Amino acid sequence: MTNARRPPIAHLVLLALMTLAFVVGGRVAFASWGQAPVRPLIGYLASAVIVHAASRFVPRHSLAVRSVAWLTVAIAPLHLTTLLRPEVLLPVIAFGLVDLAQHRAGRTMEAEVPAGSLAKGIAGLATVGLVVILAVLVTLAKSTAILGRLGLVAAAGWGLVTVFALRPATRTRWTLLGGAGTLALTFALLAAPVLPFGPLLTYWTAIAAVLVAVATATVTETDPEIREGHRVHEQTVHELPDPVAAPLAERVHQVLTGGDARSLSHRVEQALDSPADGQLLERRIRQLQQEGLPAHRARRVALADILDVDLDELDGGTT
Repeated sequence: MTNARRPPIAHLVLLALMTLAFVVGGRVAFASWGQAPVRPLIGYLASAVIVHAASRFVPRHSLAVRSVAWLTVAIAPLHLTTLLRPEVLLPVIAFGLVDLAQHRAGRTMEAEVPAGSLAKGIAGLATVGLVVILAVLVTLAKSTAILGRLGLVAAAGWGLVTVFALRPATRTRWTLLGGAGTLALTFALLAAPVLPFGPLLTYWTAIAAVLVAVATATVTETDPEIREGHRVHEQTVHELPDPVAAPLAERVHQVLTGGDARSLSHRVEQALDSPADGQLLERRIRQLQQEGLPAHRARRVALADILDVDLDELDGGTT
């Protein structure tokens, strides 16, 4: 079953929560920014979630449909001017670009590579870490605004680590660097203003995120082609002869090495709808020998003429 055919569970959960918020209605306060009506905000977000889920079922245009979903989120602040701030727009744009980049990387993979035990362990540790961080924040945060800001940063880091760990197809150098940039930008906009030494912490967070991204890309990025002798899950991949072309290749090799040409000649004559006496190739070989070509060269030239292939290609394919 492909990813496109799986039920969009995460989207359905989000829509259920949004439906509950829509029913409650009212207004939501954003600290000193002001207040925004809940129902119009939910309308934009629900529309984006529905379009984002629909992108899973239109493989040809999924990237364009997913772009429309993020564009819907980005234009919401134009209506709800309370949210028309860099702190909102920049994370939305950053998350959107990372999501589109990861989606494109996933589409270029012919088959989804399953996550290994180490990757699953990292995702599990990230989840435990998120729970611990949230518990500490609930205890130490001086206000709800600070708790929300730092909680969003922790959730963003957890989400990036989990996605990259459980979906190896997304671990390309550009998506990893995009994820590092998203985390650094989120930290700078949300956490730095409420933490001591905020600019310095942002600087070191950005450096650490980029270093982790580069190390991960170096260790885990894989070649999309499986080469001869490449080991996958303790199995060795070997190139096997084509069961259809192998008998024909054997006959060609037999002719080139001086063996009987009758069988191959008979097959060629049948394909050309000419009298099938099995002598077409032999007659051409004798003709070329009479013109002064050595026997082995005459066989190659005759075979190339009858099969209508380039002589260099014939020689290269039989070496």
